[in-house]
Amino acid sequence: MVVQAESVASVQNAEEILSVPGIDAVFIGPNDLLASMGRTPAMETDDPEFAQALEHIRRTAHKHGVAPGIHVGDAEAANRRIREGFQFVALASDLRFMLAGARQEMKRTQWSEKAPAAEVARY
Repeated sequence: MVVQAESVASVQNAEEILSVPGIDAVFIGPNDLLASMGRTPAMETDDPEFAQALEHIRRTAHKHGVAPGIHVGDAEAANRRIREGFQFVALASDLRFMLAGARQEMKRTQWSEKAPAAEVARY
């Protein structure tokens, strides 16, 4: 079973939640967690309280044999979180990947000679 940690309450109750038998993984949604903290949602931030919350959930998960995971915005963030001990990451979103692919294809067209791909592939 996979549970999500996306609120201040999930951080405060991590010990009780992650010690429940049958929980295999915990997934942190940074946007929702930050919103729950009264902060602006973001995939990445240096906010000390947020960093402490991530560390608390990650350590508590490891203590109970639960795989910690997190949603990240790019490969750099994924690599950093893996080095920190997160065992799985969700990288960006399907929309972001589709838009990046569309921009790359637009750069290869004759249209791109008339306008930058970012202007052509705007959604």
